Amino acid sequence: MTRQRMEDLLEALGAAGWRLLDEREHPKASPDPFVLEDDAVTWAMSRADPPVVIELQLCAFGDLGEPTRRLRDVLYCQVVGRDERLYFTKRARPEWRESLMTFVRRLDSSRRGGHEDEQDPT
Repeated sequence: MTRQRMEDLLEALGAAGWRLLDEREHPKASPDPFVLEDDAVTWAMSRADPPVVIELQLCAFGDLGEPTRRLRDVLYCQVVGRDERLYFTKRARPEWRESLMTFVRRLDSSRRGGHEDEQDPT
């Protein structure tokens, strides 16, 4: 189920002009965007206007705090260096789509605001 939410997030980001970078393009990008390493996967996202890269970390928590590599244990996506999160609620609920779109819009508006933690990809 979480893979579907991750795909929803990638689709919404792509529709807003963001592109997922691979590990050859960004040193912190996970080799596989759907495989957890140390309870997380990092997506490096780029948008060309203006050129900027942000890091999104999808965080998972296993039962009773145990380490996990299961996608179903992903609870939220956070913007690295900021206090912005998207919690992975049930896809069938209208709140999922609403919070997803709000999260993507916030990325776009904060990107225009020029945060220090954004990186120029060149």
